[in-house]
Amino acid sequence: GTVVGNARNVAHGQIPAQPHSGGLAVGTNPGSPLPSGTNISLETAVGTTLPSPVNGFNFSFQHWYHLNTSSNTNGDGDGAWVEYKLDSGNWTYLEPNGGYPHTISNNSSTPNGVNTSGFGVYGDGNHSGWSTALFNLDNLTGIQNATDIQFRFLVWTDSNSTSRPGWFIDDIELNNVGNSSGFW
Repeated sequence: GTVVGNARNVAHGQIPAQPHSGGLAVGTNPGSPLPSGTNISLETAVGTTLPSPVNGFNFSFQHWYHLNTSSNTNGDGDGAWVEYKLDSGNWTYLEPNGGYPHTISNNSSTPNGVNTSGFGVYGDGNHSGWSTALFNLDNLTGIQNATDIQFRFLVWTDSNSTSRPGWFIDDIELNNVGNSSGFW
């Protein structure tokens, strides 16, 4: 496809012309549209050891999404979101700082940690361009007593969805300030 700025125009939408940094980014179905009726996930490595003390603990990544949604507010579209798991517990929905910008179709299943259908997700009928997703982890229930954490990225598309490029992720980081007293 034709490259315009940082986007590559393809038949099913716009994808990143290059990774946010470095030479590699992960994508849901690079080079092909994400089919309707998709329900997929990508998990980080098992057993990422939690720091001690947990203080200013953040999970972040760069991402680019282009998913089918006709409205950005009333829950009638496809979506992408993040979940976490402490130790060998259950996967639980994780909301970014400031919340997700869109809502998902009521046809999707509701993840653990969400009390309503049509929950917040990343989803936009136009491409987002590269942007930062930031999640503060300090106050997750049980994090102070857990030993490890794992994340997963989920994408869901409705059965009658128009195929779009999907979700691209780069520069995944896990940072912790730790014990900030006595340091400069």
